[in-house]
Amino acid sequence: MSDTIRFTGLTSGLDTESIVKALVATDKSKVDNLKKEEMLLELKEEKWKEMNTTLMNFYTDQIGSLRHDGGFYSETIINTNEDALTLHEGSDIPDGTNEIIIGQLATNTQVDTDQIYKVDPNTGKETKELATKDTKLSEISAYTTDESATYTINIGNEEVEILGSDTMEDIANKIKEVDDSLNVNFDQGRFMISNKETGNIDINISASQEGNANVDALEALFGKNNVSDVDGTYTVGTNQGKNAHYKYNGYDYESTSNTVTVNGLNMTFKQTTGAYDEKNGVTATDGDSKILISSEQDVGAIYDRIVGFVDEYNKLIEDLNSKLDVPYSKEEYMPLTEEEMAEMSDYEIELWNEKIETHLFEDDPHLQEFVDTLRGALGSNEDLISMGITTGNWQEKGKLHIDEEKLKAAISSDADKVIAAFAGEVDADGNKTDGVMDTLYDKISDQIATTSLNSFGSFYNDKVFDDQFRTLATDIERYQSRYESREEYYYSQFTAMEQMMNEWNSQSSVFATA
Repeated sequence: MSDTIRFTGLTSGLDTESIVKALVATDKSKVDNLKKEEMLLELKEEKWKEMNTTLMNFYTDQIGSLRHDGGFYSETIINTNEDALTLHEGSDIPDGTNEIIIGQLATNTQVDTDQIYKVDPNTGKETKELATKDTKLSEISAYTTDESATYTINIGNEEVEILGSDTMEDIANKIKEVDDSLNVNFDQGRFMISNKETGNIDINISASQEGNANVDALEALFGKNNVSDVDGTYTVGTNQGKNAHYKYNGYDYESTSNTVTVNGLNMTFKQTTGAYDEKNGVTATDGDSKILISSEQDVGAIYDRIVGFVDEYNKLIEDLNSKLDVPYSKEEYMPLTEEEMAEMSDYEIELWNEKIETHLFEDDPHLQEFVDTLRGALGSNEDLISMGITTGNWQEKGKLHIDEEKLKAAISSDADKVIAAFAGEVDADGNKTDGVMDTLYDKISDQIATTSLNSFGSFYNDKVFDDQFRTLATDIERYQSRYESREEYYYSQFTAMEQMMNEWNSQSSVFATA
């Protein structure tokens, strides 16, 4: 519409604005109605997107979950000695009661070491001052006082060169560099060296007798009493690691680790409950030696899962029915234009908009199809009826009711049969029988398959909405242009009339004064 300021009716005295508005009222009404349709379509699309999310969540989280028996199964795990044994999640517990006796825990090999004291450099005698990480090799033995001296010790088959100026921390780091399978630290005046892995694994720290200074360094670092001549090589002694020994259902097993997996059980041993020796193997020491592990189906969890589903179903079906069948006037409410809102109070506008939203899904065929699918599958299923899940009177429009005692009795009597009614079952030949959730899932899957009208996963015709938006935009542009052109035309006609009247008045005044 033109932004030109018009001064009309000054000569004629006519209310030109009102006359033009009346002349183009039909055209403006057409544009307003098209814009209302566009606003209503936008609101419908917004609400359908929200509804689509609600329906999809129910389809995947409820129906999709309960079409698999895993959606029902829940086990109660019994472990009679959690202080001695931890049973990890994911364990596939065999049927029946499993007996375990822990005869020996796996330990790691420890290197024998003594606390190290500094020596008096003047007397060469040991002091009462413990060595620290910063203490040098030359400060801990009268035989290795030369900071510039070089010594060689062996870690396994690898040689490690040690200087008299090396600190205890330097030496610990050199050992770790040549063998990363070791834990090496220096603390409390002592080297602490062990295998990272548990089990009967050797640690070989030695020095050749060819150079007595090397042996002196070895004795200074680990203690003279801990170093012995083994076949001509001076070797540091160890407290040898042990393997775990346990008995499972009457048979002995051995492991280098305290975390074991046997027959589906993933366990970690923490305490011994029995005894072990090479002659007798794993034996019980008292009546509490046997750890009993078993599982049983949690009947209560199956009941809760079914009740939870029915509750979610009833909430959904009640909400959808309220949107499909509006209980009061079916008068069509359209969005308001700015001119219409200017004549109404805020409260009246709010009520008007609420009525628009109330009627958005009224008699919607796509929503009705979803409701009919749910009711058709669940409302008259004989298996569900037999376990106490039935519909109420027709006025409730598909809501389900549960006979609690009947459902609990059905689960207690044959839980697998109850689950099969929902999730189906596989017979001995591998043939699958569909449950009610399989049937429901397949029917809804067909509804949300891709077509020329809707995209995959859409419960409504989203592609049709897009076409309607394009058509409305084209129509609004065309009728808006027509409306503005006609309005400009009428204003131009009245302007021309005003000009003619001005000219006529001017001529009349000339004759009147002649």
